[in-house]
Amino acid sequence: MVVRAETPDKDVARMSFLVDGQVVENFTPNLRAGEKVRDYVKQPLYRDWQGIRRLAFGQHTLTVVAKDVSGNESEQSLQFTRVDPRTLPWTKTRFTKLKLTRAKKARRAIYKGTLVAQGLDFGVSGKVRVVWQAKRKGRWKKIHGGTKNANKAFVFSQRLRYKGAWRVRLEYRASKPYRTSVTRWKRFAVR
Repeated sequence: MVVRAETPDKDVARMSFLVDGQVVENFTPNLRAGEKVRDYVKQPLYRDWQGIRRLAFGQHTLTVVAKDVSGNESEQSLQFTRVDPRTLPWTKTRFTKLKLTRAKKARRAIYKGTLVAQGLDFGVSGKVRVVWQAKRKGRWKKIHGGTKNANKAFVFSQRLRYKGAWRVRLEYRASKPYRTSVTRWKRFAVR
């Protein structure tokens, strides 16, 4: 869960994040020399809290408490629901912005792109897997592979072991609510 906190107050010395009344993090800005406070309008505070995975499914309350240098406090709360992904409808996924490039002299290939889920404006969970295959003795054989996080743009850079015919594809093996996606093989030759 990523939380963005900002305030127009110029003298906030600490922000505390509470979930269901329990403090999960206190943030005191790391200021540069000569600065007394952080400008939270120009520099909003983003916190990525992984503890959400330990919460029970259902309703919860997130509270952000800002405390200024004089000791005054202000707080804002919002309700959120942690949903069991197994109860959500299936969501299609697809690869976009795919680009395969190869260095002409070196046996290096770079395959990059993104994975998106239909109708969602946040990152997809899980891993994207790449499979590099070379034609060896008339058959396709996996030579290289790797994984990257599916929730952001990925770049696979690979030094290819052999000259000759190659192919590569991407796979996203998912669990509910996401559907599996697999690209078609992209073929190329290495000289």
